[in-house]
Amino acid sequence: MTLFVINYKEFFRIILREYYLMNSLGPPSVLKFPSAIRISLPIYFLLSVGVSLQISGSNWDIVWHSVGNVETFFTPPHLVIYSGVALAVGT
Repeated sequence: MTLFVINYKEFFRIILREYYLMNSLGPPSVLKFPSAIRISLPIYFLLSVGVSLQISGSNWDIVWHSVGNVETFFTPPHLVIYSGVALAVGT
């Protein structure tokens, strides 16, 4: 059973296109991009890794609960979720 599928080829195509547009157009001005917030490629990458950790940790936690393992604050799935949240919030 597949809970989610990430199309990495399409994801990286979009990220690289945005990175190319950012560097080719120069710094954004109020006239060009009135409401756009430009984020650099490493920030996109770290944020996507953090979100992926949260999603995979949550899926793992569901399986962990269904198997009936002992539940504590520091179970491995919870640590993956916490690290994903910390990475996403930290970026």
